[in-house]
Amino acid sequence: MKNQLRAGVEKMRHYYIQRLLGTGTFTTKDQILYSFTLSELKSLAAKVNKP
Repeated sequence: MKNQLRAGVEKMRHYYIQRLLGTGTFTTKDQILYSFTLSELKSLAAKVNKP
């Protein structure tokens, strides 16, 4: 169960990182994205995608 939860969180983190990279606001060289928690990435993605 723990491994499935961990895998799910990592999958979601990857999703939000790719989403943020797709906006052009960040680049793959911005290693800071990889240090953010899932909730931080989700919040940042919401802020970046606001109209």
